[in-house]
Amino acid sequence: MSNRKKIKTANFTREKDDSFHIEGGNRGYMTTADTLVTYDIQGVQDREDILFSESKSVYSRYASDRQTLRLDNFIVPFWGEGTNLYPQEVYSVVSENKLLPGILDKLIKYLFGKGLMIYTMETVGEGADQKEVRVPYQNKKVKKQIMDWLNSWSEKGYPHYWEYLKNVITDYYYVSSRSTQFHYSRSRRLNNRNNLPIEALTYVGAEEIRLATDKDITNRILRNEDCKHVILGDWLNLSGTKYEVFNRFSDADPFKYNTAISFDFDKTFTKKLYAYNTWFKPLKEYLKAQYLTFYNRNSYLNNVFNAHVHV
Repeated sequence: MSNRKKIKTANFTREKDDSFHIEGGNRGYMTTADTLVTYDIQGVQDREDILFSESKSVYSRYASDRQTLRLDNFIVPFWGEGTNLYPQEVYSVVSENKLLPGILDKLIKYLFGKGLMIYTMETVGEGADQKEVRVPYQNKKVKKQIMDWLNSWSEKGYPHYWEYLKNVITDYYYVSSRSTQFHYSRSRRLNNRNNLPIEALTYVGAEEIRLATDKDITNRILRNEDCKHVILGDWLNLSGTKYEVFNRFSDADPFKYNTAISFDFDKTFTKKLYAYNTWFKPLKEYLKAQYLTFYNRNSYLNNVFNAHVHV
């Protein structure tokens, strides 16, 4: 005969508490006469999204390297993560910060210094200690010819060379790129010592210039050397405005085309096209978090009523 005893069971029910509210299964709040307590339970899916968000970001960022836009016979690779508006995005984020525009402005003024300095490069040191240094150019006759050419820009109707230099420096600090249009003289191929082959240089904004190629390359990612053209246009409203196609300036044959635009940029690790500065991505995330902090705080203050304590 078994020694086990029979245990009677009963079903207990908890009385409903109107002060305890559940919303969506994983969040809610409880109220008393003078207290408000909220809770939010982080689910497994939320934790996995946070854990793998960085790897997802890597794939999304490098997927944009293969995004292109076709304009007539040309293929334009995107500059930016899915938007082709990287310079505009940099300016938009920087302009919302109180300190960064002033810091960049000081860097621009520091690099510009007291203006133009004509110099040559000389190698100093021996062995592993060798390095190139800038040495002021001493030939007064050649210096005068260069300065006369620079001062002739404004006389011919082009912007002053100081304006050109400041704009190029600004683009360099914001997007690590430089773009210049070469204005050739009509007699550049003639042996005329009185006429220089290049009349002037003018600045081309990073917000309007993009690389372009007339090659159909589908079996690999586009590279810098594939893009022999540049296109200037309004990339925010390309369908409603005109765009211009220019030959890209060639260092090997600088007088090959009647007009040309150079588009140079610093090398960004793992990137084949364009430049991406090193400080923008971390700053963007920081500013986003900073903005959300104020947004969430203001939202809380606007939506919580009669709460003396909030946990």
